[in-house]
Amino acid sequence: MFSHRQSRDYILQDMKVLREGKSIVDNLELHSYASGQLGWCITNKLPIYNKSQQVVAMVGISVDIDEDNERVLRKHARLAEVAQFVRAHLDQKINIAQLADLANLSVSQLERTFKAVLNMSPLQFVQKLRLEYAVKLLASHEVSVTQISLNCGYSDHSAFSRQFKQFTGLSPSQFRQTHLS
Repeated sequence: MFSHRQSRDYILQDMKVLREGKSIVDNLELHSYASGQLGWCITNKLPIYNKSQQVVAMVGISVDIDEDNERVLRKHARLAEVAQFVRAHLDQKINIAQLADLANLSVSQLERTFKAVLNMSPLQFVQKLRLEYAVKLLASHEVSVTQISLNCGYSDHSAFSRQFKQFTGLSPSQFRQTHLS
């Protein structure tokens, strides 16, 4: 069971797939479970066509990715180093080529390794850590949303708010009111 806002967003996703035949692939999402706990998943939704190439159904799967990443990363020194770098530089611009160099891998090797080990791309990993940090900062009502956006590596408040809403279905201020009051 999901909140009204979350369920509305999921229905809109479903309708886009069913009406437009557009697949949703590897979509990183922040869920709010019935317990109130927040959790991350990767969602895929694909249209199913009949012989006349009309969309007649949809198949979807969301895979939780909130395993103990620290435990998993201890077995992968290169990725652990990348994760440590990302956490230390959340307030700065981070590009995938920079992370690949740090891990002494090519960009494609880094992408494959992240997918195999953490079930997400390096970009999704950076986004996930930034948004987790934003949620943590939103708990402090003394920190403005503008300051949070800067602390999380966004050059402007509106880009942060758009991405935050894309992942959570709520603006940062709405999220603060709904989940952290």
